[in-house]
Amino acid sequence: SDQYSLAVVAFQMLAGATPFQSDTLAGIIQHHFFTAPPDLRFARQDIPPALLDVIGRALGKNPTERFGSTNDMLHALEAIPFTAIEHTTSRRILRDLARGNSAPRINTGTFPALPDMPTLAVPPARAPAARATRAGRVMRSLAYVAAAVLVVGAGWAVTRLTSAAAERDASPEPHNVAVTPAVSMAPAPTAHTPPPLPAPVLTGKLRVLTSPPSAEILVDGRRVGIGGVVDLRIPTGARRLRVQAAGYQAWDTTIIVQTGATHTLGRVTLRAPSE
Repeated sequence: SDQYSLAVVAFQMLAGATPFQSDTLAGIIQHHFFTAPPDLRFARQDIPPALLDVIGRALGKNPTERFGSTNDMLHALEAIPFTAIEHTTSRRILRDLARGNSAPRINTGTFPALPDMPTLAVPPARAPAARATRAGRVMRSLAYVAAAVLVVGAGWAVTRLTSAAAERDASPEPHNVAVTPAVSMAPAPTAHTPPPLPAPVLTGKLRVLTSPPSAEILVDGRRVGIGGVVDLRIPTGARRLRVQAAGYQAWDTTIIVQTGATHTLGRVTLRAPSE
């Protein structure tokens, strides 16, 4: 597999394209297994025949067709009679590519379209020959017993139906009695009355700042802010306002909040206990 991979890379470096292309991954894999690689001479006419032989051998489908080892493949590449100028030019191009520099462009031809791979017909699997087993004989016996039970049961049912019909014909006709349907005494259901909607809560707004900024602001015993509140909506009416902070005297007052109005207190400054 190492030789095959190296040969694919060498093919792409020489031709500018991989040997096998397809619209799907499954198609590419199928070509790698069953399609012969295209002739590199369609893309390049200047490739030495010895190099074509090395790449073609490494691309063999059967591993036995390839080199005995990658070392043998290396010896075959080194045996190709390149000139000193070709060796120098190749090393310079590889060095430029390793440094991220561009290499000179080479015009290449196009390969013919790859053939569509035929789908091998899979012979239908043979049905296993039926063999009489002990389990099969037991199942057949149970089927026979079940059939016999069904026949006996059907005969008994027909006999019972015939006897019932004869008894019905011999009995006198019953008198037609008018049956008055029972009148239900249950009270008629009453319509469900939905509960009344709660009345909307009327609110006003509160604005207040505190000093120190760490002071808590409580309205009716519930904390509503720290350091200050701006346009806080609270229910209208008389509300107990308290501002407190650790190490300071608490400040208590009662405010009257009017509907839609803003109650502004400005800045509330707490005093230390010694003041």
